[in-house]
Amino acid sequence: YVSALAMRGLAALGARDAAIVVIPLLSALAGLGVVALAFALARRATPADPLRSALAGLLLLYLPAHFHMSVMVNEGMLLALLTSLALYGLAVRDARAARHPLAEAVGVGLASGLALLTKLSGVLAILTGVATHAIDGWRARQGSRAAARIGVLVLVSLAVGGWFHARVQLATGSLQ
Repeated sequence: YVSALAMRGLAALGARDAAIVVIPLLSALAGLGVVALAFALARRATPADPLRSALAGLLLLYLPAHFHMSVMVNEGMLLALLTSLALYGLAVRDARAARHPLAEAVGVGLASGLALLTKLSGVLAILTGVATHAIDGWRARQGSRAAARIGVLVLVSLAVGGWFHARVQLATGSLQ
């Protein structure tokens, strides 16, 4: 969808050939977003060790598969970015989540739903969120709070990304 939007915008501006450059750049920017999230997460986990944060970002940046996928014209990097956003949202819950307990679930659900809309394997972001909330609820003995967060996360995810796969299932009899 992002690529189609870029193509349409460039065609409207009379720069259709520029899409050959712009679309891989969008994918590369998504790849850099994943690297930035890895850096931020490592920085948050060990604020006293900036080298660890730098290594987390650099190792991901120069991972051959990540480097290769970053310039490809497909949904791989967008999916990686959206899934990383969902995981980051799960990892950085803090005192703000106590004031607005379901807001975090909405944000993670939105990122997970967009990942699902991008590709069916985006369901892994939803399952990770469900498992995280279930384990947190079990540890804190707050099953009803965990169930509410899981419900919101799944509902938002399916509203954002599930409709497409449901439509494909109804139209073709298959999710693929």
